[in-house]
Amino acid sequence: DQLNISIIGRIAEEKIPLDFFKKLCKLSNVKNDININIYGQKHNNFEETYLYEFDYYLNLSKINYHGFINYDNLKEVYNQTNILVIPSIYETGSFTCLEAFSYNIPVLARNCYGLKNIIKNGINGYLFDNDDGFINKLMNINNDPVFNNNNMIHNESLKYNIIDKINDLELIFKSKISNNNLIII
Repeated sequence: DQLNISIIGRIAEEKIPLDFFKKLCKLSNVKNDININIYGQKHNNFEETYLYEFDYYLNLSKINYHGFINYDNLKEVYNQTNILVIPSIYETGSFTCLEAFSYNIPVLARNCYGLKNIIKNGINGYLFDNDDGFINKLMNINNDPVFNNNNMIHNESLKYNIIDKINDLELIFKSKISNNNLIII
């Protein structure tokens, strides 16, 4: 059985760190039971060196790079995805993660601020502190029970409601005055 692993988002150093990408490329060449797909537009000219190296290692790998995906085609991408990987160094939140959960797709991500509040380790995905954690999990992915737990992933996704997120944002924009100082919460 082939597992389809996807990375969805723009192609930039902070989203797909080069050291991680090199390891992922090597993995794609030795693990024949996974297909790795990357969907996203390459970032701007400020990342010229990164993009050169990205293309270089991509050409040495079995990773499928699909480029920019129109929003109308995202449903098809998610329907073909078994596991979403978010290797971003920084994430304050992730619509891609929430979208994956809505399709019952588990997520592997870096243990950073926004994602550690969304992903429940061992329930709807895994969080990693380093690149090797990602790669080791992907090497042994076929034996992991989380990836056969679609109902749990779906139930977790229901906890994230857009109305709740709007209310959270409204609270952020409200300010309180304390001791004649303006504090924005």
